[in-house]
Amino acid sequence: MTDNTKETISGTQPGRNRRIIQIVCAVGMGIICLMASVFWPILAAAGAGCLIFAAIRYTNPRRTGNTRLDPRLKHVLIVLIVLALVLPGLVKVRKMYRVVNCRLNMIYGIHSAFKCYEYDFKTYPLSDQWCDLLCVHGDVAPKGFYCPASDAVEGECTYALNKYIYESQSSEQPQDMVFLFETDGGKEPGPRTESIQQRAFYQHFSRAGDNRYEYLKDRKVYPRRWNLVGGPEMATIDYHGTCQVYLRNGSVLEVKKEDLPGLRWKPDEPNTLIIDANRVKK
Repeated sequence: MTDNTKETISGTQPGRNRRIIQIVCAVGMGIICLMASVFWPILAAAGAGCLIFAAIRYTNPRRTGNTRLDPRLKHVLIVLIVLALVLPGLVKVRKMYRVVNCRLNMIYGIHSAFKCYEYDFKTYPLSDQWCDLLCVHGDVAPKGFYCPASDAVEGECTYALNKYIYESQSSEQPQDMVFLFETDGGKEPGPRTESIQQRAFYQHFSRAGDNRYEYLKDRKVYPRRWNLVGGPEMATIDYHGTCQVYLRNGSVLEVKKEDLPGLRWKPDEPNTLIIDANRVKK
């Protein structure tokens, strides 16, 4: 009798421990994948799969005829329901973070540095070097030149200056004139081929013995995705569904593609849109 009991215990205990380990690992991986899905949505399926596997393992294999849910399985289902309710909110927060970060790049990064450069040198930075000059003289880091919702990397720019600001003096430009806007200009279909070491700002700091961007030395970039200047034809809505447009009066507008031509791009042309705070209406 004693021997049979020992045999049963020795035969079932390792299997039970193995099942517990599988459950713990599956739940842990499921939670990690679901949390990471905020940044990589494809992991949501992997996380759900891990939790479902854990739920199945929680059921008692001996109760094949019992249709009542195991209490532990109920707990797992509650967790899944809570996550299903929370995750959409996290995704929305992520989108809002990207929009806010993009606006901060425009307002407190590029525009502030642009005004400082204009104040110090009594002129605008050269149109074909403005990104490099703002890096050097405006202390704008390379990561401040691209929208976090884009596929750009440090050393690339997803913003373009309105080319028409170079046709007149700052004092002659209306406050509702476009200054900066989002663009996908310079992006090429193939892989990135140019070393970031070819950028003028990188060479400047290297010659000065400043190694602040040394960590980027092996970075590859699109050659023309930098120092972008253009008009409404270069604007894009790919990053947020609308185009973030920064006006000279400090407003950042979310503009639909069809409304972009109605903004004031040139100093002497009318603005056919009614601007109310951060909204654009016909």
